[in-house]
Amino acid sequence: MAMTFEFGPETSRRIENLVAKYGRTKAYYIRDAVARSLLDVEHEYGLKEGLDQERAGEVELYPPDWLWKNQPPDDLDFDFKLD
Repeated sequence: MAMTFEFGPETSRRIENLVAKYGRTKAYYIRDAVARSLLDVEHEYGLKEGLDQERAGEVELYPPDWLWKNQPPDDLDFDFKLD
């Protein structure tokens, strides 16, 4: 899907700095930034959807401390303790 963007001077300068420093194309950095941002947006909307479903009584969400306490030990990839 082709699109046209117009960036302000600060964003343009930052993209140009990446091109000069690391040698990839402007399109590469713009695609990378959009892909990374979409992950954040999808995560945020997914969380909101889950909370909306809980409020409507459609699902039951578990509190984080319950999830940590009931996590199988083999699945933990770092040392973390709740106070």
